[in-house]
Amino acid sequence: MATRASGPHALRHGAIHRYVRELRFITSDGTIIDTRDPGSIPRSLTDGLRHIAWEICSDPTLLAQLEARRDQKRAAGYDLLALADHRREPALAIPRLLTGAMGTLGIVTEAVFAPARLPERFAAAVLRFGSPEAACEASLALRSTAAAIEILLPSALRYLDSETFSPGQTHLLCEWSGDDSVRAVAEEAVRAFDPEPSIETEPAAIKFLWKQRKTILLRIRRASMGAKRAYSVVNDIGADPSDLSSLIGDLTAIFDRRKIVTPIYGHAGSGNLHLRPLFDSDDSEALWETALEVYTLVGEYGGSISPEHGMGRLRAPFLDLEWSDSAVRAMRAVKRLFDPEGLLNPDVMFTTSTAEGVSGHGWSIDPDLA
Repeated sequence: MATRASGPHALRHGAIHRYVRELRFITSDGTIIDTRDPGSIPRSLTDGLRHIAWEICSDPTLLAQLEARRDQKRAAGYDLLALADHRREPALAIPRLLTGAMGTLGIVTEAVFAPARLPERFAAAVLRFGSPEAACEASLALRSTAAAIEILLPSALRYLDSETFSPGQTHLLCEWSGDDSVRAVAEEAVRAFDPEPSIETEPAAIKFLWKQRKTILLRIRRASMGAKRAYSVVNDIGADPSDLSSLIGDLTAIFDRRKIVTPIYGHAGSGNLHLRPLFDSDDSEALWETALEVYTLVGEYGGSISPEHGMGRLRAPFLDLEWSDSAVRAMRAVKRLFDPEGLLNPDVMFTTSTAEGVSGHGWSIDPDLA
């Protein structure tokens, strides 16, 4: 909940913030707040949230930026849309504000979630394409029916020894869910890309496909235990799914120019990519420069520097590459309201905003963060 987590099936089911209803948490001064009990919420907090919400809604440019990104998968910064949505009763925004806050607004001790119904039937298929562009085009066409669409580029598949996934092609692993008609829905959707689609409906077979997909990160990490390391800095980015193809092309150009081996895979249905560039273990300068270039590119696409894993000390310097100055100011105001002394997880959400400032303060990578 602290990271606003999601995953492959966010295409159908969304991220965790969709299901959080109530919270009990402890503020930095020891106050216990339970959103089920309005009397436990200090008047100063409610009034402060109402003021920030008013400022957000009085800024047409900021409000338009937030609305344009409402349906995109994002986990960087605080959920300012929660305040815009609950401008008249800002206390209702508190659960969404703390979801994805990385513990910077309060220590959550209890949470109430809305129930989610598990689909009755599942179907899955693996599709092969000659290029990432073709795979991305297919993903866009499949989004309306699929529950999950994973993309695996050859750069990632080289680490996966599997007969299901051939290293030289770009693959989509797609899953559908629903009732007894799910197989027919999957076959109809896939037929445009494979005239004789092979659809899996047995739970064990589908589980095996997902197991292969989910071992990729482990295999990359095992392969990068030497001089090259897959640091958790440039590893989770996203953009509108319609921009995914061109984003992959621009990212590939960056890594090729820098001669950095970079496995690429991720949740194509949500426009979410996982990048695992392998850096020399003692070259923090190259890592910093690459991170800055990648996150600047993501910002130009209107994308996210962290669609599903929250922020953190390694990504905090890049927050203003995703959000406008007015958005970051509003987020900082939220932080000051909940934690005026800055006691909770310092530097996890905000830090020095510029490359010069961060590098000037000795920004470096701990080997244990690989």
